[in-house]
Order: sequence, then C-alpha cells, then structure tokens
Amino acid sequence: MTTTATRLRGLLAALVLVALVVGLPVLLWAVAGSPLPSALPDWDQVVGTFSRPDYTGSVLLGVIKVVAWLAWATFAIATITETAAQLRGVRAPRLRGLGAQQRLASGLVASVLIALSVAPVATAADAAAAPAPVSAALTPGVTVSAPATPVAATAPAPAVQEQAAPQTEELATYQVRKGDSLWAIADEQLGDGQRWPEIAELNYGRPQPGGHSLGPSHWIDPGWTLLLPVPAPQAAAPASAPAASTTHVVQPGETLWSIADDQLGDGERWTDIFDASKDLDQGDGARLQDPSLIRPGWTVIVPATTTVMGAQEQAPVVDEQPAAVVDEQPAIDEAPTTVAPPAEAQQPLDEQGPAGAQEALEPADQTQRAEETGQEPAQPAPPASQAPQDAQDSTQQGDDETATSLDEDVDDHAVEVRTLTGVGGLLAVGLLGLLAAKRSAARRRRRPGQRIALPEPDSGESVLEAELRAVADPLGVDTVNRALRAMAAWHREQGKALPDVRAARLSEDYFEIYLDQPADLPAPWTGTADRCVWQITATDTADVPLEVDADTSSPYPSLVTLGHDEENAHVLLDLEQVDCLSIRGDEPTTHATLAALAIELATTPWADDVQVTLVSTMPELGDVIDTGRIRHVHGLANIVRELEARAAEVESALGQSGAQSLVDARGRGLAADAWTPEILLIGEQLDPTVRAALEQLVTRVPRVGIAAVTSDAQLGEWVLDLDRDDPSRGVLQPAGITIRPQQLDAATYELALNLLREQDPQPGPTWAAHLVDDEVPLADLPVAAATDDDEAAADSTVVDVDVAEVADEPTSAAVVQLRPPAVKVLGPVDVEVTSGVTMQPSHQRQATELVAFLALHPGATGADISAAMWPGRAPNLTTRRSAVSRARRWLGVDADGRNHLPLVVGSEEDAADGDGYRLRGVTTDWAQFLELVGDNAATTPLADLKAALSLVRGRPFADAKATKYTWAEADMQEMLAAIVDVAHEVARRALQTGDTATARQAAAVGRLVDAADERVWRDGIRAEWAAGRADDATRLVSQLQDLLADLETEAEPETEELFAEVHKLTTRRAAHGGAR
Repeated sequence: MTTTATRLRGLLAALVLVALVVGLPVLLWAVAGSPLPSALPDWDQVVGTFSRPDYTGSVLLGVIKVVAWLAWATFAIATITETAAQLRGVRAPRLRGLGAQQRLASGLVASVLIALSVAPVATAADAAAAPAPVSAALTPGVTVSAPATPVAATAPAPAVQEQAAPQTEELATYQVRKGDSLWAIADEQLGDGQRWPEIAELNYGRPQPGGHSLGPSHWIDPGWTLLLPVPAPQAAAPASAPAASTTHVVQPGETLWSIADDQLGDGERWTDIFDASKDLDQGDGARLQDPSLIRPGWTVIVPATTTVMGAQEQAPVVDEQPAAVVDEQPAIDEAPTTVAPPAEAQQPLDEQGPAGAQEALEPADQTQRAEETGQEPAQPAPPASQAPQDAQDSTQQGDDETATSLDEDVDDHAVEVRTLTGVGGLLAVGLLGLLAAKRSAARRRRRPGQRIALPEPDSGESVLEAELRAVADPLGVDTVNRALRAMAAWHREQGKALPDVRAARLSEDYFEIYLDQPADLPAPWTGTADRCVWQITATDTADVPLEVDADTSSPYPSLVTLGHDEENAHVLLDLEQVDCLSIRGDEPTTHATLAALAIELATTPWADDVQVTLVSTMPELGDVIDTGRIRHVHGLANIVRELEARAAEVESALGQSGAQSLVDARGRGLAADAWTPEILLIGEQLDPTVRAALEQLVTRVPRVGIAAVTSDAQLGEWVLDLDRDDPSRGVLQPAGITIRPQQLDAATYELALNLLREQDPQPGPTWAAHLVDDEVPLADLPVAAATDDDEAAADSTVVDVDVAEVADEPTSAAVVQLRPPAVKVLGPVDVEVTSGVTMQPSHQRQATELVAFLALHPGATGADISAAMWPGRAPNLTTRRSAVSRARRWLGVDADGRNHLPLVVGSEEDAADGDGYRLRGVTTDWAQFLELVGDNAATTPLADLKAALSLVRGRPFADAKATKYTWAEADMQEMLAAIVDVAHEVARRALQTGDTATARQAAAVGRLVDAADERVWRDGIRAEWAAGRADDATRLVSQLQDLLADLETEAEPETEELFAEVHKLTTRRAAHGGAR
C-alpha cells in the first residue's frame, strides 16, 4: 500500500472515530435527551411500567435510547483502551463482552496511528535527519546515560564463581512498562532478545518498588527500574543511496520471503522487511514479532532497494536489458570439453525469473544467466555477512578462500522447528520413531515378493510424513535425554537429591532448565547467579557416555513440549511438578493441544515409563499409539478411588525408601517400579465432587506422581491461555511466556493415525511375484567340513565390481572426464562426477540430493522438486533455480557437449504437463540392480543375482542427514525389500547346491540392510551350519535373540523352530563327542 493510500485510510478512520465517539453522543442528546432519568424510579414504578401494555410506545423508545447510549459508552471505553495500549506499544487487555467494539476500535485507531507514522519512513535521508523515530518518541520511561568506558558483555558464569559487582553508575536504565518481558526489553533496547540473561544478571536482587526484586521466576512488574548492559558495538553504517520506502499489505499465502522476493528481487532480504516492520502496530494491538507468522491484512514496510557501498567494496554497474530479449541456451565454460551445446529457441524454465518480463530483470536472475554464458556476472555487492555463493561454485574463481571462510549449509538457516499445522521437532521424532518401528515389524511379517503398505504419493498422509521428516530434531531429543540422565547419574554418584525442574527450553544452541529451588549442577552446566537457571550445549551432551542412557532412570518422565517461543525454541513443562495445567480456549483448539501432549508423552524417549490416562477424550488413540503408555477411561469418577489408592501406595513407598520426593527416588534408583507418573488428560466437565477429589490428589505433599491437564476449569496456577482470535498463539501463565502451542488439529490428528495404523502387506513388483519362501530343514542340508576357501569367502568384503575393475585399469584423464556421472544410493549416497567443477560442501550436499532425486524420479516438475527438497515451505523459485543451476554445472556435459541435466524449456504450466526434468546419460546403482535382477527373479541366473548384491554397499541412503532426503522413504522401503528378497533367493538356491560361501555372503548382505528381517538371519544360520561351522551358527542364534529382546518382540514361528533344531543338533553333537 502506498503512503498516500495509507494516509487516506487513516483520515477516513479518524473521521469515523470522531463521528462515533463525538458525533453520536451529540446526536443522541439532541434526539433522545440525557440517558439519565430526572429522578430514580422506585420498584413499584419499574414493575408497573413493564407489566402494563405500552400503547404509546414510550417504553420501547426509552429502552432503545438506553441501548443506544450503552452502545456508545462501550465503544468509547474500547476506543480509549485501544488508544492507550497502542500508544504504549503493548497488547490491549481483552474486554469481556466487548469483543466486537474492541475489534472495530482497534482497527480504526491503528489506521490513524499508521497514517501519522508514515512520514519518518518516507526516505532514508529524512529518517537519518530526524532526531528520533516516532516509536521512540512514544516510548515512556526510558532513561539512558552513556557509560564512560564500554563494558564487554560476558556469558553467565557458574554460580560457584565470585562475580564482580557491576558499575551501576555507568549503565543505562529502563523503566518497565505493562506487558514487558526481559526478552522484549533486550530485543528493543539491545537489538537482540537473546541477551535477556545479561539484563537478568545485572538486576538479580536489586530492590524494586514494593520491596520486591528480580528472582528466578524472572517476573517483572510495571514501574520497576532495570539496569541495562552496554549495547553491542555497531559497525559503521555503509553509505547508501537515498530512496523511498514503501508499505505493503499482506495478502493470503504470503510470507516475508515471498514479499522480499517480489518487492526487492531477493528473498534473502526478508530480514530487512522484518526489522523495518516489527515495531509497527497492526491495528489490533499486535506487532510482527515472529518472522514466520504474518497475517493477511497486516501492513509491512518494504525498505528501499538501495545500493550499499561498503568501505572496501563497491557495487558493480548492472546494465539493464530490455525485457523483450530472450536468452538462448548458454555455453558452459566449466565443462571439460570445447563442444558447445546446441542453442535453444526459448529461455529455459529454470533460468526464468519468478514471473513476467519485469521480474526476469532482477539482479539474481542476471547473475545466474551471466554465469551460464561464461560472462562476468553483473552483481550487486553482497552484504557484509554473506559472500557471493554462486561465484564460489565456478571453477573460474581465482581464490575460493577469499570469497568466504564459512561452510554454511544452504538450507540449515531455514530449518523449521514445527510443521505448518503445529507439530514440533521433538514430537515429530516420536511419531517417526513409532512409524519406523511399525514399518520394521511390517517388513518382518511380509513374505517374499510382498511389500509393506505405504501412503499414496501426494496423499495427505504422505505430505504429513514429509513435513514431519523435515522438522524432526533427533539431535534435540538426544540432547534432552542425555543431559537429564547424566545429571541424574551425577546426583546419584554424589549422593545428592535431584532438584525439581519446573520447565525447560531447548533452542538450536543449548538446553536450559528452570529449577524450583536453587541448586548446584556439575560442569559443563552453567548457571545464573541465583542458581535457578542452568544451561548446557548440545556439543557437551554429545560427550556423555552411552552407558549413562542405559543405566540411569529417566528423572523427569513427564517433561513435555507445550509449544515454541518467539525465538523458535521448544518450551517444555514438567507436568508432574506443576501439578495441574489448565488449557483455556475453544473446544477444537484445546482438543488439538491435548492430542499433541498425549502423543508426545506416549512416544518421548526420555520417559522410561509414564501412564497417560485419557479421560473421556480420544478413545481411539491407544489402539494406534500402542507404546503401552496410553489408556482410556469413561469419566474421571470411575477411577478416583483407584487414584487415591495409588497415591497412598506412593506415599508409603516414599516413606520406606527415605527419599525426599519422587524425583529424588528416581535419581537414586530406589524402587523404580513405584515411581511411574500418571498424567490425566481430561476432556470432560468435572462436577464439584470429582473436581475437589482431583484437586486434593494433584496437590498432595509430597507429590505422588499424579498430574492433570484439563480443558474445563482452572485448578492450579498454571494456565495455557489460547488466543481465541488466533488459536495458534497463547500465553503460558503465570510465567507470562508467549508461545505458539504445539497442536494436532482434527485433520492432522486423523492423518497421523492413518499413517500409523497397521495394514496388510501389498503385492510387490512383477519381477518378485514368483519368489518362493521355501526353507530347507537344518537336518536335510548337506553338511561339509569347513575349508580355507569358506573362511576367506566369509571374511571377504562385498565390493562394487565396477569400481574394482576400473581401479585395475590404467585410465587416461580424457577417459575419466568423459565417464558419465554415477548416482549411488545402495549405501551412503554418492554422486561420481567428472566435470571438474568444485563447490563448497554445503552446495555439493544439496546438489547430491537433488541429482539423486531426479535420478530416481525422472520427469519431476519444478513443483515436485520444491516439495521434495523443501517440504512444508512455500515454493521459492529463486532458491530452486539456483540449486538446479549449480547441479547442472556440477554434472557437466557428455561427449557430445550436451548437459547431463538438460534445460527445461517453457512455462511452469508446460513443465507440469510435459516431460519435466530428466537426467541424460546418468547411471544409478539401483537401476543396475534392477537390470541384473531381470523380469523374474525366480528364473534369473544366480550369477546375475550375485552381481546385483555386489552393488550393495550398505543400507540404502545410509548416513543421510535427518532432515534431508525426506522424499526417499518410499524408495528406501522398496530397496530394502528388493535387496532382502534377492539375498534370500540367492541364499536359498546356494544352500540347495551346497555353495555355502555364497549363501553366507548373501545372508550377510541381507542382515546389513535390514537386520530386523528374520529370513536372512535364518539363511545365515543354515549357511553356517551347512559349512560345518556349528559355533558360528550358535553365535548367530545368540545375536538374533539379543536383537529380538532389544526390539521387544517375539521370534517368528519359523525362527523358533530353527532355534530348536540348532539346540537339538548341537546337543546331539556334544553327546557324540563333536561328531555330526
């Protein structure tokens, strides 16, 4: 929206406000008179007036007059409330019963204030000349005194160390306003909300009005005066050419990235829009605080597209070209050949701008086309924090090290912590872990030639799975799990009681816990001065020995994610410690929040055992989330006596053990069976008697491991108050933390259950349709004495035959350059290229994934690539174009000078209906595997099947990063089943002919890719026995039994029969002195 339009809108809003607030009472007074009666009537007059017929209509007119005056009064109150709040920059309190009036007043007041504030952002020059921005002029209570000497900010030191008192006379001060938090103050005054601990350190224990002071809860009250650390030094601002900023009204479906891409030609500049707009009131008292959350109708400030001149670099001149010019297919200088590819008559799709001729002239697009033609690209100067990445990828770059010293993953900075529907990274890990276990069990149940059921491509379940894989945070889960168990192990070794943890916070950099009482924790934990807040980094927790996980009970099994704060950190609450959490909101939203809590509690790995009792809600959940932690009951009244008996048993056990609390008992490993917490998730209205009984249970001292989450009425002080206007936002009270609650709405909940429901195996590919499942009894196998050849074959490593042959041949550089690229996915993903193009590792990882995707999904469109590579995000054409262009240069050209990744010509619509992206002359080990297997694996020569197995280097897609290759699940499941089927067929045939070496090696390959499939274990046991290696057969039996115990599953009947056979024959052999 332009400045003129904004001012017109503000003028109109001002006129409406004046008419409603001033004009309406004047009109009412003139027409109806005063709203107050001349004299107060007595009760008999009131009864008589409303009991007699109103023939004259005077009573009706009187009621209308009163209603009109009340409507004006309520609107005036709402207007005053909204004006005061918006001038102070805080959210207005909700006036119950006045929602409509408050929303109207909020919009009108915001429009007026926005119109009054557009002048300071008209030009950069004006802004620089102005003494202070409007927002600063409207900010009361801020006093700043410049320090004589700059003080460097330091990280909080452990509590055991002495700290020097700060020089308070050299520090700035800030007066707390209503609605402030330490994070908000740090963000506003210091420019970085993450510096709030520095403010806390300076103010712990400082006397404040009313005799209070800042404590471990970090609550602050309006009127307090806080000391502020010295702001971080700012680099000298670069010179910039003045240009006018503009405003833009957010449309449905837009993001800051898409707005920056459309308005500024560079999606990476979304941070400029965020910084310019975060203090702008949006008409309902809200402000842009979370970059990932903007609402349609909000107004954002789009900074000028100034050309920044740094102190040591200048922007090159960019020659504009007419929009009518259409590029031909460029020659690729990086390719190791002088043969130029043929020219195309139309500009390639993946080189076009986002839309239209005008956007095709954006600098990013010019740069990319210049690189493709081998010309010196015309680029604007990059910001100081970002090096020109595309230039680094070119082999013509003189010195890669001077371009950048950072190896930053091109996608890592944009990794989301939750799906679009509200599932967080920790819950995603739990869901995917359960899904993996179910699919592993399904693979064990299938017969040769069958396949496990998977979601249909592009179905809701498939999309949800991809989104879960994109946000899953296994490192975060491991950090929480190891940190808590290591802390418990240390307390047990020291003979100390574990502290009570109220809440925790997991960010990208560290894990933080908030204690109920001050305590000391061991290094590498670092704490605040009051010893109530402690943090540890993921790097430090990675050093915790693995045996700690296995040997130490989980001390805080009811710690669960509530949502995510303004910094995208997970906010966790220990339900057992807070006793009761009330969720306030409408029914669908509270149900979505309860569902997320239930599923995370049922799948979290840092809970060895927890009982989740669903009271009158989600009766179907326990049948699908079958971890043994969920039960459902109809009505809390039915289990009150059971809960009271359980509480009495826990109290008795605590008294006998001598433990101070449940947490202390768990940490010391005392009577572990008695300390399983029970979390009640209640979805019904409670009658007074049941509510009183529940309140007595959850507030017993000492705590007895019973906690409740209700959506009906507030029992304790902890409340998750969901915004009724925006259910994706909420405030956790009494902490006052604004969070985006973790939720599974009705649609996502149903999709998740469908994804996890067990289904029967499906028919597999035609080549596997005739495979048989015959297994020869152990006693019927020809048994031979072990030979040296058998020993060598058993110990040999499965190698890639093609690689071995190439290694033995002297190969000239010219032959190497012309060898086609090879994509390998039967093991760690690798792409062998010979173009000579080098890229920084992060770009090469991205190109490897993209090439692997295109190799396995020929004909994929641009939209398919976006959905596969960046699931759950709005498609960004610039990002995709850059990735495709880099991959094309990296793959190079064939002997005829043609791109291995051909250019796609046409529009987006053409690509959707046409051939899409197809690699040319690129081989894959998976395609070679299928070619060797042939049309009917049951009749394929054994030599070909063995050659197919020789291509397997490990589990398909091994070592892939957790959030990458989210598209590859269906491919991987097919590869696992195919390899196991072929391995079993090879072992079966080899055993029938007495070729035990081949049978042993085939079985080993099968166990390598899918250790849970018992068929290949049975093949291995039979092969060892037939080779005369009874001890090795017994060893495999023990290994399989241990694996089944770890999986907490029983052996298949065929496996039990084989175990019995081995035991019987081994016993007979021992009785006969080792003779067979």
